[in-house]
Amino acid sequence: FRNAFWWGWNKNGVKVKNILGDKVPVLIVYGEHDKTVNSAAGTIPFLSVPDLYKAVPGMQKLMFKVACSGHQLQWETPAAAHLHNLSRKWLKHTAVDGHTTGSFEMDEDGDYTPVP
Repeated sequence: FRNAFWWGWNKNGVKVKNILGDKVPVLIVYGEHDKTVNSAAGTIPFLSVPDLYKAVPGMQKLMFKVACSGHQLQWETPAAAHLHNLSRKWLKHTAVDGHTTGSFEMDEDGDYTPVP
């Protein structure tokens, strides 16, 4: 039987020592249809990537929701190319096209707009 063990990043864990988003910049990329890390409100455990992003204490944090993709972005087209492009920019510049903070929605073509 599957026994889910929910570990790693969570709303409490990201706040430890206020390092994430400050000394350690954060890039989060997730799929629009990813139900593995985004569950419906009221479910146990409740998981939400946007809530996790908000919980990161520092200001050096970026989040991209990629359209028409799920939990396995790295294997999905065209999401894999977008993930690669975002990661390359982030690892090289600790920014994406000059952005070091903010939440964005990316369409199938790789164009993105800020989320208010």
